[in-house]
Amino acid sequence: MKLAKLTNDCFLEIIKNFEYDHNTLYNCLLVNHLFCRFIVPLLWANPFYNSSKYSINVISIFLIYLDENEKHKLTSNKYQVDLSCTHIFQKTLFEYADFLETYSNFKIRNVISSWYQYTQDISKPSLEIATLMAIQSMLFRRCKRIKKFYILVAEDSSSFPLIPVSWYFSSELKECEFKFIPSNS
Repeated sequence: MKLAKLTNDCFLEIIKNFEYDHNTLYNCLLVNHLFCRFIVPLLWANPFYNSSKYSINVISIFLIYLDENEKHKLTSNKYQVDLSCTHIFQKTLFEYADFLETYSNFKIRNVISSWYQYTQDISKPSLEIATLMAIQSMLFRRCKRIKKFYILVAEDSSSFPLIPVSWYFSSELKECEFKFIPSNS
């Protein structure tokens, strides 16, 4: 008796069971092109889920998707961010930013802080906020798959995202949480 082949849908359902087991997903990533096509969107749906030293690479990759206006704001005289570290990621296999499904400004800001310490040996709140704002702008421009949206804003913070109204109507948003932290005065 001949064994039936599993369909692509079956493979996808099997792989989805490992959504939060990144080690297994990374091991399966190189099995074949089909697995790669299924696994990369899962890994990039929430790239900051498991904050690790690899998360800082996500920032470098996100920075290559900035448009010229967003890049100019970061490299202008006011901030002078060195974006040369993004050159190694200029040609990516996938449009990774488009896979994002979970957005948390707090987690992204923490990884941006680590990215500055690792790549530029500096960490200034003004640089971190400017970078967060540029990345947020890029994500709202590109990402239509965001399902979970978490915003944490301190009273003295200027990093509240400017969310285009059109994004709400074109996104797949299912869960939204805003937390406001009053200052300790």
